Amino acid sequence: MSQSSDSIPSALHRPLTLSAIALALLVSLPELLLINLELWATVAGAVWAFGGLIHFGEPGYIAAAIVLGLPALWASTQTVRLALQAEDTPNT
Repeated sequence: MSQSSDSIPSALHRPLTLSAIALALLVSLPELLLINLELWATVAGAVWAFGGLIHFGEPGYIAAAIVLGLPALWASTQTVRLALQAEDTPNT
């Protein structure tokens, strides 16, 4: 059974404004910094350890940073997206 959009009160429909995004980021900033700092510190440690273990040289460090950095960049963006979604969703 689905509800029509007419039965939802208009107070639940908020326009997405720049101030709303800024407020959500400000509220979520400590959590975002903590989680993403842990993520990037782990990636940096993995690149450093992997490069030291294999003795690549500079091109190997760059390649390892790209291989490990791209998934970390994706994870960081997903963290921000989920944090903003949690701030926007009521009762979470």
